[in-house]
Amino acid sequence: MAWCRDVYQFQYLRVQRHLSDFQTYGLENFVKKVLSYAKDLAYLRFDCCVAEMVPPRAVQFPEPKIDYEIVELIEPMNLSHLIKDLTHENVKYRLSRGEHGFVAMHDKRAIGTLWLTNTSTYFPGFEFRAIAKDKWVHLDRDSGYVYRGAVDKSFHGQGVFHALMNAVVRKSLDLAIKRLVSTHGYDNIAVRKSILKQGWKLTALVSLKRICMIPIRDTYLIEKLFPLHDS
Repeated sequence: MAWCRDVYQFQYLRVQRHLSDFQTYGLENFVKKVLSYAKDLAYLRFDCCVAEMVPPRAVQFPEPKIDYEIVELIEPMNLSHLIKDLTHENVKYRLSRGEHGFVAMHDKRAIGTLWLTNTSTYFPGFEFRAIAKDKWVHLDRDSGYVYRGAVDKSFHGQGVFHALMNAVVRKSLDLAIKRLVSTHGYDNIAVRKSILKQGWKLTALVSLKRICMIPIRDTYLIEKLFPLHDS
């Protein structure tokens, strides 16, 4: 019943994060979040691009103007300053189930992160419905999903994201992964330009809506994404 454990763990970590926010920011902020969540249950729209790289390949880019190092996480660390749900406990759990996390380190501080998984993974976030009908992204052994990419705004334009992506590509080759898939918000033009420079191909535009808690997914310009597109 590994899937039950995954669901429980992710939901447990989510509740702990909300409790921490309540303790830090107080009741007023907590009430605002609850009202915002209720609004999103009534109506939410998210337009998403699906991209893939077949086969995975690294690309050379100019040397950065600052010194930083890309490392694969062996021990958990708190990355919530980059992506809120990547707390120390969440990172620890992701690593324990075989997911691969990479960080860009500058002056002993993580300034960017990017993740790779090649196992079926539970993603409760609504935006992940772009490639899965439920809350699971199902993968075969030859496919990898690249997700949770972020770079500190102070270090944009330094090639950090490109370096992180190359590290993910090299890891995917070590794992004999033949196909990488990723998603990003349609309005995230910077990420789209970046991945296209690295040889990714856009394969679908997905319009996600949630109306009165009912998810609706419309897919355009789709090329068959077996087995990721079907649960």
